[in-house]
Order: sequence, then structure tokens, then C-alpha cells
Amino acid sequence: MLESEMYVVLKPKIEEWLSEIASEGDFPDECKAIYIRVQITGPEYVVFFMGFKDDLDFSGNDFDQKIESAYIPKNQSLLSGISTEHFDGFFTSSVFNIIKELRSNNHPLLNAVAMVGVSDHYRPVDYL
Repeated sequence: MLESEMYVVLKPKIEEWLSEIASEGDFPDECKAIYIRVQITGPEYVVFFMGFKDDLDFSGNDFDQKIESAYIPKNQSLLSGISTEHFDGFFTSSVFNIIKELRSNNHPLLNAVAMVGVSDHYRPVDYL
């Protein structure tokens, strides 16, 4: 699957998923950062959402401590429907580019925070 095809498939799913999280109505005002993590779970990619009261500096050893106090929405994960057989770096970069586009288009949830980070198992957090 080409990156452009993946982008077209993922964008409406991610946009709907973030809108569902926003519509839950319990996103804390004190959240300053959103972390989107891509994981390989079984046969398909899964995208996870967490909100944080602090910044997204995950370079230290306090990541586990930050996770304990993270905002986890009811609809925390998105099953992508895209097979992990397609791993070639396109999936995470597609997710990052979609999140970047939605943030630049003033998506209410993504613009409610100062920082958004996207990562996967293989690369460090890319910040928006």
C-alpha cells in the first residue's frame, strides 16, 4: 500500500475518532499535551490517545509516572484496519501528517493543547 493510499484510508477514521473523543465531554481543561502512539497489535496497526497535564518530554525516566496520571478517554484506541504487513514507515508518517493537517485546520481537540506528539516503537516522538 502506498503512503498516499494509506493517508486516504486513515484520514476519515482518525478525524472521526478524535471527534468522538472530543464529544465525550470529559477532556480535562488542564491537559497541555496529547500523545498519539502507533503500535503493532496483532495483524493490524492500532493508534492510541493519551492526554497529559505536563509537556511531552519523554526523554527522561519518568514516562511510567506520567502514564499513571494521563487522561485516557473511553475510546482510547483506534483499530486502523491496515495490516502490519505494510510496515515500511508509511503508517506512522501517515498518522503524523494527518494529525498535523487536522491541527493546522483547527481541529478543536488538537488545538485545545499546547503540544501534540506522535511516535511508534521505532522512532522518537515527533512534536507538532
